[in-house]
Amino acid sequence: MRPGGAQMADQADFGFDLRSDGFTMADDAPANGERGMTPLELPRGLGRPAERALQAAGIHDLSDLTRHSREEISELHGIGPKAIGVLVTALALHGLSFRATP
Repeated sequence: MRPGGAQMADQADFGFDLRSDGFTMADDAPANGERGMTPLELPRGLGRPAERALQAAGIHDLSDLTRHSREEISELHGIGPKAIGVLVTALALHGLSFRATP
């Protein structure tokens, strides 16, 4: 018990689960299973410089990211190895990948 008699909940319900890898799983998926109809947000866990670099390049969600190669994204100022790892994992979780380099 906390001072004053209030109990602290072990888990709060914010409408999403925070996973150990920093990604979230929202509870607001459409009941009819039409997940493809909503844009796939960029993952949490990116640093602010990486977020700004992606936004400046016109990349606002994972579908935008698939139009670029890993090499192109790596060249953006603010994108480092950690950001690339987070993006690769996020893409893979949704069955996506960077555009293949010719």
